[in-house]
Amino acid sequence: MRKTKVTDISALKGMKLTKLILDGLDIKDISAVRGMQLKEFYVNASRISDISVLKGMPLKKLEIVGPKVKDISIVKGMPLEELLIGDSSITDISPLIGSKLKIITVPDNVKNIKILKGITTLVEINFDLEDFWDWYEQEEQERKDEIKRKRLLLIEMEKAITSEAILKKIIIPKMGFEEASLNTVCQFLFRRSKTLDMEKGVGCKFIVEDGLEKSVSIDVDNLPLYDFVYYIALIADVHLQISKKGVIFSKKSDKKKPFIFKVDAKAVATINKKLDGIIMKKVTFKNTALSDVLAWVKEKSRVLDFVDGTGINILLLVPKAAKTKISLDLKKVTLKAVLGKICEEAGLSYQIHNSAIGLEKMKTKK
Repeated sequence: MRKTKVTDISALKGMKLTKLILDGLDIKDISAVRGMQLKEFYVNASRISDISVLKGMPLKKLEIVGPKVKDISIVKGMPLEELLIGDSSITDISPLIGSKLKIITVPDNVKNIKILKGITTLVEINFDLEDFWDWYEQEEQERKDEIKRKRLLLIEMEKAITSEAILKKIIIPKMGFEEASLNTVCQFLFRRSKTLDMEKGVGCKFIVEDGLEKSVSIDVDNLPLYDFVYYIALIADVHLQISKKGVIFSKKSDKKKPFIFKVDAKAVATINKKLDGIIMKKVTFKNTALSDVLAWVKEKSRVLDFVDGTGINILLLVPKAAKTKISLDLKKVTLKAVLGKICEEAGLSYQIHNSAIGLEKMKTKK
């Protein structure tokens, strides 16, 4: 049976079958096959979790695809020659020890893959046997190198000195991340802070709470590290703490004291001066992605900036809005008016910080 609307296979009970294919069925129970002398069995069902009814069968070919299936202890002692383990929760294949398998396909989540080296009858693991082991050894070496690299990084980080004052002194030049993990971003920033730390040369320590899986998409240009970590926390929607222990990112909680971004009134005044002073002769966009519009405005602000020639850093703190389509047709307007129109089109608001303007979600009135 392949991809039918069958949800119950109890009608198969008692049949003398030697081969059975249950592919793409919406079934949860396969107890109807109990007692059969199957030699080939193929099951692909997202709701199945228990395959213990197969125990003792003279199976030579077995294919299991089921995200909820965790245990294959039933294969122990079977005369299996071919085994395909597809999408599943199986991590332990030790029941295969002593088998006479010739062909096996295993998913990446299997932990004890090395036991397959003891099965001398194997001619194929996922693909050519020799190629598989070459690939596996390379992957294993890369994993070991990564563990070693992380240990060395932790040792280096212990020497780091962190404070708000140091973070404000370290200026991050042009840099961008796209869907990068928070851990990756922090490791990169530690190395960069170490390079840019002109006083001590030890950089700042970064800590990501265990189990915190967040991604970050951001592009910056000459931004103080203090501002940078604040924006990262906003984008990743995590709690930020800066102390002697380091820059700490953790899960948000009502019990945690919110981070207060220290505003530099002089810096904000400079940005406001630019917003009012930069006049754009013509701003025309038709169904253009917000990210492209902001890149253009940012570059244009640099060209038209007669205050210090640096323009204005404009950061999108809502990455999901990057592809929002913007249509504008403006003439002889201030940069402030342009940003206002962009935010209106995108359903966002902007906030002036020390070294940049951040486009954020529109705050709802309570």
